[in-house]
Amino acid sequence: MGTADKYGVLSTYATGQISYNYNLNPNDGMRFDFGSLGGGTSSPFASNELIIYVSCDNPPDDELSFKQGGGRHSDGSHPKCYDVGIDNNNGATRYRTEDAHPEYKAGASGGKATPISSKWTGYKCVKFNKGSYVLLEVFDDNGNNEQTPANAWRKVSSWKVTDPLWLNPPSDHVATIRADKIDEDLKSYRVKWISLRGILTSDTEGGTTGGGTTGGGTVGGGGTSTGGGGGVSSGHGGTGTGYGGIGSGGGGTSSGDGSGGTGSGVVTPLPVEKPILFEQKRVMFRWNINHISGDACGIGKNPETLPLRNVYSVTGDNIYVEGKNYTRCGIYIAKNTPTNDLEKSMFIDKYLRYWEVTIKKFGDNTLNGFIYFRIRDKYLNIVQEIGTISANALTGNDQQVFFNVPYNQRQTQLGDHFSIEYNGNSQTNYFKVLVTSGDKIDGANTVLFVYDGVKYIYDPLADLAGIAGI
Repeated sequence: MGTADKYGVLSTYATGQISYNYNLNPNDGMRFDFGSLGGGTSSPFASNELIIYVSCDNPPDDELSFKQGGGRHSDGSHPKCYDVGIDNNNGATRYRTEDAHPEYKAGASGGKATPISSKWTGYKCVKFNKGSYVLLEVFDDNGNNEQTPANAWRKVSSWKVTDPLWLNPPSDHVATIRADKIDEDLKSYRVKWISLRGILTSDTEGGTTGGGTTGGGTVGGGGTSTGGGGGVSSGHGGTGTGYGGIGSGGGGTSSGDGSGGTGSGVVTPLPVEKPILFEQKRVMFRWNINHISGDACGIGKNPETLPLRNVYSVTGDNIYVEGKNYTRCGIYIAKNTPTNDLEKSMFIDKYLRYWEVTIKKFGDNTLNGFIYFRIRDKYLNIVQEIGTISANALTGNDQQVFFNVPYNQRQTQLGDHFSIEYNGNSQTNYFKVLVTSGDKIDGANTVLFVYDGVKYIYDPLADLAGIAGI
């Protein structure tokens, strides 16, 4: 699994770069920026691993995020970074990209890592330039990490990103680990063994669980099939290549052959501590942090984690969009003239996090399946799922239903549709959505739409009844 730092944390990719913390600056609720003294280039590693171990008795309803490959973040800047997130409470992973700050473009979801708990868990995110694509990966270490790292690394997610393809970081390159929503009362959030590690172009992935003393070496080593340093079938224990352990050859704890077969690998050098070195005519301090407890520096200010704020509130007029004629209805973002606020939808550049609408059913039979609330772009592609409700819960009376997504990745753009959708309608049993008889908010900038299965129909003199929050 590559080299180990002074605490014994192993890299996923064999590398000649030592693991270190590089002028680490905690701020903004617990945000760790790997930067150089005096500003300028923040991280020398275009391909890198970010590692952190976390424990918390009561994790906040938020996520741990890793920002790699981009520049510094400020309003109007273009960091061009890859942003990987791990949900604190269910371990769900995702990646997204950020060109202009703070505009995120949804990427893809992935597997589920081990959620944060009172037990120490390690998290590692990889950004590896592969030429024709950028490899993003998420690993977790759910072993016994109380005293020393277990290095029981498990690959959770892996994405090959070709669009956008950002291989060369900007001049203000920064690598960041961020944990939001950590207020002063949350004293149990603990972190340790925080590292940034460089990956070389020639590096290859080690095994899935490390080598051990059989066929691999005591530190680095293989896995169960191929890669570095041994394992059950190939690697150094068999006929593969890669990186060995502390010994030499492909062997066990000293040299020679491991029990997995004949050794033919490369010796992985022991990491060398570099407390001070001269680079780019500046003094740069490199160190490892063993433990930080509590709020490192203030309350998180991520706009996605601020309290909900209502921005749209429209009452209905006992008028409904009827599902026997339409399968979708909602709000269309019709105008965006940056130089004229009167010609700009109220939702432009906002992250929608909440909708409350009024729905009921018509007919005697139970409706089946789900009713969806989605955001579709101007090309009518689904770019964000806001939420669902079970159609069989509807009755013949008005019901207020709620759709919400705490971490909406879509910053509203011209042509977006906030769309309520149900495909289980018939002419005798269908859903009905409350709307208005006139334009009550935002003029022709934000208008009602319906979809009859063939075409979209827009009505600038009507609105969807409900409440929206950001």
